[in-house]
Amino acid sequence: MRVAIAHYNGRISPLFDASRSIALAESEGYGKPIRIITYLNIDTDDMHQRIHLLKEHGVDALICGAISRPLEEALYGQGFEIDSFVSGDIEDVLYAWSRGSLRHQMFSMPGGRCPRHRRRNRGLQRGRGRQRFFHQHKDEIY
Repeated sequence: MRVAIAHYNGRISPLFDASRSIALAESEGYGKPIRIITYLNIDTDDMHQRIHLLKEHGVDALICGAISRPLEEALYGQGFEIDSFVSGDIEDVLYAWSRGSLRHQMFSMPGGRCPRHRRRNRGLQRGRGRQRFFHQHKDEIY
């Protein structure tokens, strides 16, 4: 599994939409060791180019601070896993992510709740997503 971490000066960037650098890390999955393999510069604010860059480098998951809803939805639409509203040092965050303990309060952005830790298109945490889920799966539910 390849993970992208939006960062600035060794810490998680406060806003992925404005982040200019990502670290790419690899792991064989949750609970497995993870290591940074390279750093990439992001030279665009265009969300489609950002998504293309992540796809081009084989990224499966993104760890970031805040993220705009349009970019988040576009990433989900492309099948990315996203852990957002995360803060902290890259090494600590990666270690916690690999151990499944990223939801701990210490990795929450200041003034916020614990990080949103969601998998592909889970969508049930927002009212709109819940409504969309029941509309799409109404035949299976009833």
